[in-house]
Amino acid sequence: MKRIFFALFVIGSMLPHTARAEKVTLRLGHVLPVSHPLHKAAIHFADEVEARTGGSVKVIIFPAGALGGERAMAESLLLGSQDLLITSTAPLGNFVPKLRVLDIPFLFSDLDKARKSLDGSLGAALGDELREHGFETLGWGDTGFRNITTRTTPVLKPSDLRNLKIRTQENDLHIMAFRHLGAVPTPMAFPELYLALQTGVIDGQENPLSVIVSAGFYRVQRHVSLTKHLLVAAPILASLKSWQKLSEQQRTALRDAAKAIIPTWRASIDESDASALKIITKEGVAVHEVNVEAFKAALADLWPKYEQLVGKDLLDLGTRSVRD
Repeated sequence: MKRIFFALFVIGSMLPHTARAEKVTLRLGHVLPVSHPLHKAAIHFADEVEARTGGSVKVIIFPAGALGGERAMAESLLLGSQDLLITSTAPLGNFVPKLRVLDIPFLFSDLDKARKSLDGSLGAALGDELREHGFETLGWGDTGFRNITTRTTPVLKPSDLRNLKIRTQENDLHIMAFRHLGAVPTPMAFPELYLALQTGVIDGQENPLSVIVSAGFYRVQRHVSLTKHLLVAAPILASLKSWQKLSEQQRTALRDAAKAIIPTWRASIDESDASALKIITKEGVAVHEVNVEAFKAALADLWPKYEQLVGKDLLDLGTRSVRD
């Protein structure tokens, strides 16, 4: 009998690590406030992961830049000191050069086409690029289109940007575009932005409507110009180092959890943008329609540079929804 028990013990100890479903805790960071739909999506994701893994994987969420700015958190993912990140793609271009295709102004002609592109061949190609550089992509969400806000004067046409200090993300394509339009692009980490706007260190910034409200920027900016110049794609990323420690069943559960939450996330972004526009207007902030075609024309000279930076094949995948 003792020999039987011993044999079973030996066989059990030789079973693959993935079959034992050990409990794992993963740290997920993002920079937006808890009032933003992205945070609610993160909570939804954490709940789905726990349910789909039978509690073997627990996701702890660190919102509002608690783990640092987006670029700092991306570096932490590469080091394996942070497990999960929901981020805009702009800072990721510093690590994954071809991802900068999503940082080309006016790449997408409308929201529906942009989302279909990210769910399809463009998103798949970018996922391959991210994996090669140490990030595993679980799914593509977004926070809507970026719009420009300013402190004193509205931006109605490209020349209105001349000499304005506009906060941009730490991304060379963003900086290139605003500089080309005559602005003074000022890269800055998101957690530092409100104070810089409040004190007048910078004249304006650009973000989706939902962020402009959830972060309170409308309180220190008096004009919103609806340029809709960039979609803020927001992938759910895992550190490849953390990913490789999970069992195959756990990886599948994380992927399925991301896929399950994205439709609700997108719907909440659309609702939040519509609500944000009402709040901004009610608070007396001026909302301006702009001549988008004039901005596109002003940036047309940069397209050969974009092709050089990201490659023609990848740019073609993105521009299938442009100029149609």
